[in-house]
This record gives sequence, C-alpha cells and structure tokens, in this order.
Amino acid sequence: METDGLLSGSVHVDPLEYGANSDPADHPTGGNDGSSHGSRGRALRSVGQDESCPAEGGGDALYMQQAVVFLEDAIHYRSINHRVDASSLRLYRWYYSWLCQWGLGLSIGVLLLLAFVEHPSSLSSTSDPRYRLPSWEPPCGLTEGIEALCLLVFALDLAVKSYLIGWEEFRKSKWLIGYTAVLTASVIDWMLSISMECDEKLRTEELERNGEWRMYFRNLSQSFTSLLVLLTTANNPDVMIPAYSLNRAYSIFFISFSVFGTYFLMNLLTAIIYNQFRGYLMMSVQTSILRRRLGIRAAFQVLSCQGASAAIMEQVHVDTVLEVMSRVHMKAYYKAAIIKEVQQQHPADGHMGHEGFGTLFEQLDKDRIKEHPAPPQYSSVFLQKVQRVFSHYYVTLAGNAVALVNVICICTILVLNAEMSTAERNDYNLEFINCCFIVWYLLEMSLKMVAFGLRGYLSYRNNIFDGFITILLMVLQITILINYRLPFSQW
Repeated sequence: METDGLLSGSVHVDPLEYGANSDPADHPTGGNDGSSHGSRGRALRSVGQDESCPAEGGGDALYMQQAVVFLEDAIHYRSINHRVDASSLRLYRWYYSWLCQWGLGLSIGVLLLLAFVEHPSSLSSTSDPRYRLPSWEPPCGLTEGIEALCLLVFALDLAVKSYLIGWEEFRKSKWLIGYTAVLTASVIDWMLSISMECDEKLRTEELERNGEWRMYFRNLSQSFTSLLVLLTTANNPDVMIPAYSLNRAYSIFFISFSVFGTYFLMNLLTAIIYNQFRGYLMMSVQTSILRRRLGIRAAFQVLSCQGASAAIMEQVHVDTVLEVMSRVHMKAYYKAAIIKEVQQQHPADGHMGHEGFGTLFEQLDKDRIKEHPAPPQYSSVFLQKVQRVFSHYYVTLAGNAVALVNVICICTILVLNAEMSTAERNDYNLEFINCCFIVWYLLEMSLKMVAFGLRGYLSYRNNIFDGFITILLMVLQITILINYRLPFSQW
C-alpha cells in the first residue's frame, strides 16, 4: 500500500522514504560531510542557521524538485511511489509533459485508425453499392511500418513507466502486466505479418457438432447471437419458430430458457454489475483523495527539512512555498488562487505548518467561477433600452422558439414536397422563409453584440454556437441565391 511508508511513522520521517524504494546505486555516497545518502540526502538534511533550509545547488536543489513533483502528483491524482533521484525526476516530469502525453494519445489514435485501411478495408466514399469504387489496398509494409512505429512508442512508454516505479511496484500493477501481455501479443502478430509478407490468415478449427445442433446453432458466433436475441430482444421467434415447426416439444427449451434467463440471470447480472461498479467507483474516489493528500503531505515533509531547529520544526518557509508553486505545472487559475491565499494569510518572512499547507490546496476542489466581461456603458437612452431588453434571458428563450418554428416550417414544406416530382416543386416559398429567419438571426446576433459588447457576447458558449450557425446559414443562402436564383424571375 502506498500509505504504509507515510501514515505509519511519525512526522519526522526521512524524506528518502517517500516514493518507490530506489536502489542504493541511485544514491551514490560522497560529499564533504561524508553522508551515506549522497547529494540527495545532503539536500534534504543539511540545515544551516537560515530558517529556509537552503540546499546545495540553489534554485536547482533536489528537495525543491521533489516537492514540485509530489505536488504535481497530488494535483493529477498520481501515485507517489516512484523514483525521486534527480535524473529520474527530470525523466518523470518529461514523461508527464503535455508533449509526451499528446504523442502517446496520437499513437493510440493512429493505431486504431489503421483498421479502416487495412485489408479488408471498410473505408469507402459512398455507402451505395452501385457507385462504390474498389477499396484502396495499401502496399505491403505501409501499415506494418506505421504499426511498428506505434508499437515502438508503446514499448518506450512501458519501459519508462517500469523504470520510474521500479520492479516492486510493477509487479503490483495489474494494468502494467496486462499492458505488457497485450504489447507482446501485438509484436508477435506484427512479426508474423512481416514474415509472411502480409498474407497470413489465422483460422480456428471448426467445432464438431452433431447434425441437430448444426441446423440451429451453426457456429459459435451464431450460437451466441441466437441465444442473445432469444433472451434480450422481441424478435426471438426468428430463433424459436424453425425448431418449433419441426417439433412442438422444442418450445419447452425456449420457454424455460427465456423465463430463467429473463427473471433470474438478467436480474442477477444487473445486480452484480451495479454492485461491482459501485464498489469500483467508491474505491477510485477514495484512492484519488488519498493520493492527493499523500502527495501534499509528502511535499510538505520534504520542504520541512528534517533536522531543522526546534523553533521551526514541522514548518515551511513562505518564500519556499511560493518558489515551489512557481515551478509547479498546473492550471493558471488554481496556481494564482493558491499564491494569492499564501500572500494574504501568511507574512512574506513567516512560516506555515502542515495544516496551513494542506489548506492551501483546498482551492483545487473548488470550481472556477467564470466572470463575464462588464457590458459597455452607453450615454444614448435608446441604446440603453436596447441593452436592457436584449440582455434579458427571455430574449434567448424567444430566439430558441423562433428556431423551433423554423425547423417546423422546413419539415412541413419537405413533407408536402415529398409527393411531388422535381419539376412540380416550387422552392420559392422555402427560400423566402429561410431568408426571413436568417434576417431575424442576424438582427438578434447584432443586437446582442450591442447589449453585451463583442467580448461579452463571445464569453457565452451558446452565443458562439448561435453566431456560427447564423453566419453559416447566411453564407449558404447567399451561395444558393447566386447559383440558382439570379435573376429573380418570381420577383
């Protein structure tokens, strides 16, 4: 358990106990003080007369890096059981940077998209079989090469994870063990594909069945499908009638299977799934909360510098907290809120205890309240009235009602024209109605911009969506009028 090394001891725990159990080789001995813990131990233990516990290396001190990483682990609900030497911390932060995580996600997406172009390809320009062209067959080695690059990324990802958490934690992680198994199977499949020049076909031997079962359950997949249809859908006669027509006694099996499956197995399965999901959800929430608290506590324990004088024991200098927060990668809003609270609640040359340090990060549990820009101030009485009217919530409801009427009109005209031939249809009414509604949308958008201002208008997501749809409709309508309705013979 990741709580064993943190919660069982006193507050004066050696900072070396945090994180995964690293090998002694990761902490070479040496230094002027002859410490057995090397530079890492010296950075955490050497405390002079200064209350801020300066470490060797100044701004690059190891204890500062450890505190930053522990806080980032707490923010993202990550486990603190990993290596904490200087080189491993740099690798750890690089691995969890947005660039590496984005690259890993891109590799997953590319590998999944290969299924659309590999043989047999399901990628086509149209679903109409009359006009469907032959699917593009990529040359042998193209998709395999892309797959090899993706597998290389996954192998590198697994290697970095395994190195950072260590062998002991790797053996405890079922996800990483499964990751290794799936990656190994994928590599073997890729090697078979390359060795057979993209022409391998894996087949399973057909299960031997007697003639009676072969008639109604031809193969394993059809058997599962038939039983699933019989149990869960209303068209179970498609499965039952062929056997029932042959012998009425077959109805005993189907009735028994349906009753037993519907009223016992399905209810039991639903209860088991719900109970398991509820348990997993509760454990996940508890684990996330525990990881955050452990990360914050570990960061404070590192910064408190065991060996400090009794006057400041179990306290952290405010300047040290501010310096650490300036290095932590997190959302700017939460970082600004935490720094602001530190500056307001504690003097610049003071100290804070672990309770005050933990209270700072309660800001992470608060939702950000988005403040919209202030509306413009108009001196004109007319503009003030326009602003008062079109900034009201009822205007948005009225706009939604108009959009609903527009949809109803379009649907009605399409239904009326459905029974007419192309030559008999008159699209003039539809175009006229669309033009009227588009003019209303443009007027509504313009007046809302006057009421809220441009920045205030764009601060609402529904306004951005409405404005985009309005401009798109206007462009499409102008394009239609230019291509098909000039000159206007009806006007």
